[in-house]
Amino acid sequence: MKTIKIFCMMITAIIMLSQNRIVAQENEPGAEAKKEKIEAQKIAYITTQLKLTADESKTFWPVYNEYETKKETIRKDFRKNYKPNATDSISEAKAKELITAQLKMEQDLLDLKKEYAVKFQSVLTASKVIKLQRAENDFKKVLLKMLKDSQKKPSKPEKPE
Repeated sequence: MKTIKIFCMMITAIIMLSQNRIVAQENEPGAEAKKEKIEAQKIAYITTQLKLTADESKTFWPVYNEYETKKETIRKDFRKNYKPNATDSISEAKAKELITAQLKMEQDLLDLKKEYAVKFQSVLTASKVIKLQRAENDFKKVLLKMLKDSQKKPSKPEKPE
């Protein structure tokens, strides 16, 4: 039980960290290209990990993309009303409201995950659906490692013109 709580807290932390990073990146030049590159890497990673056949890919990816779109909508709706960095000096009432809203968002995401677990099983075997969950988590770890590694490297000084 303790392991599950720790795992849930880690997932929540990853979600919140990724939300901060996404909000920051939305205003950066080239953010859309970076996002597309990551999405392409994710597709390749999941396809490889699940060992999807061409027929499975044709039926799986439209369902998965629909799932991802709905998941992002839930997160955007939350971020629209609750700014990630606005927690430093909020009132107790606003903090309680934020906790309630955050729990609602997490419940909405869980409900969506349950709904799509059934939909995924209509196009994939149950064992591949389990592998999908693992592949998504592993891909997040790979991305976080890449982000961590990129922050360790000193940026190259710009050459004078």
